[in-house]
Amino acid sequence: MVQELLSRGKGNAVTTEELMRACNFSSKRELTQQVAKEREEGAIICSTTSGNGGYFLPQSREEIREFVNSMDRRAKNTFKAVKNARKILHETEGQMNMNSSMND
Repeated sequence: MVQELLSRGKGNAVTTEELMRACNFSSKRELTQQVAKEREEGAIICSTTSGNGGYFLPQSREEIREFVNSMDRRAKNTFKAVKNARKILHETEGQMNMNSSMND
């Protein structure tokens, strides 16, 4: 669905807004879910935040490499944020357990 609407090359990226209109989606979330589904099914749909941003089909191995590196960085940053949040949860859960034990 989305893949068929895309052109080759980062310079021809189709913006989120354009794709939402073309696919009759009412939210960015619907679009990102559809892109994720197509990627899971094997489509190589790249995205960029440079310029106006958007989605495109890779024109070269270099564009695929750039996309992979970008997604790797995002995944690592997300993992760091989750790791720190989990640490705080575990610390506060331990405190809550100690507090409830003391109140018993």
